[in-house]
Amino acid sequence: MVGTTCNTVALYDLRSSDLAGGPVRSHEGGVTQVRFSPDGDRLYSVARNDSFVVCRDVRNFTQVLQQFPRPSNTDRRGTFDLTDEGKYLCTGNTNGTVFIWNLRELSFFKDNKCTPNLHFTPHTSFDL
Repeated sequence: MVGTTCNTVALYDLRSSDLAGGPVRSHEGGVTQVRFSPDGDRLYSVARNDSFVVCRDVRNFTQVLQQFPRPSNTDRRGTFDLTDEGKYLCTGNTNGTVFIWNLRELSFFKDNKCTPNLHFTPHTSFDL
C-alpha cells in the first residue's frame, strides 16, 4: 500500500512489484497515513486538509466503502487508529474533538458517510 502527496492511494503486489489496485484519488490533500484492517480486507487512509478517513475494500479498490468525518482545515498530519481486533476506529480533528466509530455497528447520515458512535469535545477550561 502506498499513499502519496498527490492525494492518491495504491496497492502493489510485493512478490512481483506489480500494481494491484489504483492509483485512485482518495483525498483533498496529501495522504499522511494508510493502514490495513486486521483481517486485511480493507484499507483506511487519511490526508492533510481533508475531512474524512476513507475506507476501501481491497477486492474492489476503486470504490469507497465508507467515509468517517473528521473536520480538518490544516496542513498538519492527519492520523487515526484501529483497535487490534478491528472493532473501533478513532480519530480527532483540529479543534480537539475525538471521534470513535464501532465498525461493526455503523450508521450512515448520507451516502457512505458514517455517524460516529461516540465523540468527545475538548474542555474549554477547568479548575485545578
